[in-house]
Amino acid sequence: MRPYLYKLLLEFGNKFVPADIAFTSITVNQGYLAAKHRDKGNVGVSYLVAFGDYTGGELDILEGDISGCYNVRTPIVADFSKVYHAVRPFQGTRYSLVYYVAKNSDGLPPPSVEKVGTKWVFKRGEEIVTSLPHPLKGRVKPPMRIVHCDAVVEFV
Repeated sequence: MRPYLYKLLLEFGNKFVPADIAFTSITVNQGYLAAKHRDKGNVGVSYLVAFGDYTGGELDILEGDISGCYNVRTPIVADFSKVYHAVRPFQGTRYSLVYYVAKNSDGLPPPSVEKVGTKWVFKRGEEIVTSLPHPLKGRVKPPMRIVHCDAVVEFV
């Protein structure tokens, strides 16, 4: 856990994310080439921005009223749970930040970070949070199947 980094991410979000996105979660990606998908853990619109020393890496929104190719160095706000989207190939170092409302977060106090003595700590409301669950913990990956010409290879 990196509470001071989280503090900086909260400050960025509070400064740049539109006020109508009362985000409960932040995802930080480094070098992530997202395949075509719809977000499953988000509710409503999200705020996405990318930065770094890279070329390419545009966001393809593949359906809906805002379908198209977007350079997300300029932030984009969309409901990524309702549209298929993917990241185009890129070269270099690419980071992205996604601010969103997580499913099942109704009534959750807002996140914050506070300095206690010489340490920074995570807080939800007045409660200090000492560990955060990993979002993929307990996830069962489906078997992978590769079809190439006439051969089928399965990994379990």
